[in-house]
Amino acid sequence: MNFRDLMKALGMYPRDLHDYFMIGSESAGRVVAVGKGVTNFRVGDRVVGLVTPALSSHVTCPVSMVVRYDRNLSAEDAVTVPACAYSFSRGRRRVSSSADRTGGWLRSFRHCRER
Repeated sequence: MNFRDLMKALGMYPRDLHDYFMIGSESAGRVVAVGKGVTNFRVGDRVVGLVTPALSSHVTCPVSMVVRYDRNLSAEDAVTVPACAYSFSRGRRRVSSSADRTGGWLRSFRHCRER
């Protein structure tokens, strides 16, 4: 759960947004199947990402929304990273007009993971 989820629970989140009734967007788990043409993930990979609905046993999402996480992180620790990395990439985009807007949060996650 993050601050946006708290805002939803308190009725402070704009009702006209498409995800108003969805709580949770960060998820961690293992890949159980991959779509045709997916080459960068395998069944069994430990992944974390921004997906909706995150509070479910299985989700289907674009490959661009997940990233593998290190073995030294638990799922509980890994799941805290996507929203922070996404926020970091959004802030970075505001500072640099030349920043690439596609997949910015994933690059931020990888950058933090490499440090």
